[in-house]
Amino acid sequence: MLPCSISEPQTFPIVIISESDDELSDETLKKGEQKLELTYEIEIYAMDKTVKGNKVASQEIINELKILVNEVFENQYGFRRTASRPKQNIDLDVSRHYMRFEGVYDTTNNKIYRR
Repeated sequence: MLPCSISEPQTFPIVIISESDDELSDETLKKGEQKLELTYEIEIYAMDKTVKGNKVASQEIINELKILVNEVFENQYGFRRTASRPKQNIDLDVSRHYMRFEGVYDTTNNKIYRR
């Protein structure tokens, strides 16, 4: 059993990154050259928090994390963001945001293309 429940404030924010697809693309050029369609789904969970005596809203925390996730996936790795939206959460004290990034990875040239 975990030492604290998932809804306790000290466990937040939480960013979950999962690879949802890793399929061969139809765009292979020659035998031995492969292109993979990659899809990553990101879920961000946050709660209101007090930092140095100031209350910070969960949405403000999520907005900062969205910027960081975007920076990594779009600017650093070259993925294309195909979704970014708030999601319903069963716990009303926890805000939740969903993001999805897609790209084609060329294994021969070791590059990710935004397609």
